[in-house]
Amino acid sequence: MDFNLSEEQKLLADSVESWLQDKYDFDRWRKLVKTDLGYSEENWQTMAELGWLCIPLPEDHGGLGGGSVDTMLLAERFGRHLVAEPYFSTVILGAGLIMAAGDAKQQAEYLPQIAEGKVKWAFAFAEHGSRFALNEVRTKAVKDGGGWGISGKKIVVRDAPSANRLIVLARTAGGDADETGLGLFVVAVLALYFVWCWTRSGQTLPMQTWRIRLEGPGGRPPGLARALGRFVCAWVWVLPGLGLAHLLGWTGSGWTVFVALTGWVLTYALLSRLRADRQFWHDALCGTRLVLVPASGRAAS
Repeated sequence: MDFNLSEEQKLLADSVESWLQDKYDFDRWRKLVKTDLGYSEENWQTMAELGWLCIPLPEDHGGLGGGSVDTMLLAERFGRHLVAEPYFSTVILGAGLIMAAGDAKQQAEYLPQIAEGKVKWAFAFAEHGSRFALNEVRTKAVKDGGGWGISGKKIVVRDAPSANRLIVLARTAGGDADETGLGLFVVAVLALYFVWCWTRSGQTLPMQTWRIRLEGPGGRPPGLARALGRFVCAWVWVLPGLGLAHLLGWTGSGWTVFVALTGWVLTYALLSRLRADRQFWHDALCGTRLVLVPASGRAAS
């Protein structure tokens, strides 16, 4: 058995090491992990462009069909340079579970998205008291019409704040410690990102670019309940416009839906001018407000 690396594997290892030495020195790493995101979205997209995200994925789903040695070469260097991007959660765990347990339709949908760097995944499996026994699962999944309803609590979900999708281990039958009656469920994540950013610093990444920040009472970031409430109420930006398009029978064309939605968004934005503080009505309802953040970093109303 030949344990020597192939020429392609040597080139891969050298190119990864060269890029990391140039772009991922310790000072840059320290700055990255202190940001709200905790890693660089630009680095993530570069990894996709360089083909690193698709190395272990099958060729018929946009991958390179690489093996465990190819992945090991990448992981070894990522570990050496303390790479913060969610490679393990998305490519190793996420894509690995999709390839192992997903059906053909799911693989065709999700794996190319991973290869292109469009989505990030996290695996929610651990629960209080389960330790290393993966079969000790109290989170329940109950059939609900054409879908499933999931209830329970997971802990230590690696890279959850950056994930667009979660794979959740839940029990469909049997007792809490049974080794059967378990299933994996894909859960789309939308609220988690906004709520996490708002409660931590009051800013999502676009809000940082626009230099605006969300505040609760006392000028502090809103608490969890207030942030969740704002996320729900903020759908007032979208739902009335979609409802208007449906009532007018404009749903047959993407252009007419766009016109109805845009018209409502502009109308709702103008309604804020009726308030003395110029805040949106859903912020007034939730006890939050948006403030401008000058270059000095101090908020200004």
